[in-house]
Amino acid sequence: MTVEHAAGGRDLLITAMATGFGALSGSIVDRLGTIPGIVATRAHLVTRSYTEGSVWRLTSLGRSQQEVLAASRRSALGDAQHLPEYAELVTAMGENGRMSLSELADALGISVNTASRRLNRLLESGRLVLRCDLTRSLSGSPVAVTFFGTVAAEHLDSTARELARLPEIRQCLGPAGPQNIAATVWVSSLVDAQALEVRLAAALPHLRIADRAVALRAVKLMGRPLDPDGRAIGFVPMNLWA
Repeated sequence: MTVEHAAGGRDLLITAMATGFGALSGSIVDRLGTIPGIVATRAHLVTRSYTEGSVWRLTSLGRSQQEVLAASRRSALGDAQHLPEYAELVTAMGENGRMSLSELADALGISVNTASRRLNRLLESGRLVLRCDLTRSLSGSPVAVTFFGTVAAEHLDSTARELARLPEIRQCLGPAGPQNIAATVWVSSLVDAQALEVRLAAALPHLRIADRAVALRAVKLMGRPLDPDGRAIGFVPMNLWA
């Protein structure tokens, strides 16, 4: 889904999704491992997401606007249909999340009512979330850093939830492995990133930062190839069911 050039112990930082361990192993060993130039890989398998990009805010909206946006968010109800049954719909929305219901119906070859019913079912279940992204260099927070940290198991959830509440946190994940927290922050400079790490050490005593990866350039974000300035120049369907 996402590919970035990085500094700090790794040359590329890749976010990927797979349908299972077999597909993931095939991607890492049989596909990535055969690309000329790749000599080693490290995989951090995510077991839980505490927050991600659809929740992150630029803080440019007024309070009333924020309340309207918050009210429109749906929570997962636990009874959603399996996403593979809606693969074409999800793929179409991934390319253009702003398309009208009539455009979606035409793309799927179904009626507008059917398109509306299927889309609302996914949105209401929480299995499909719409998000708005922007060019990082124009966001006021052009520097992205991913921290890899460790927390004792009994403090993991509480620490991760506190971490996820910070406004700089763009993504907070719980991987399985030596580092069981991975958090991506957007800040205005490397100095701010270091200052944030100092604040984290003081506010979250159970967290130990073990590694850092600074994004030098994003090549792809959520399926969209980017130009050197970080602007979208195309779309690669994120079809997990192909």
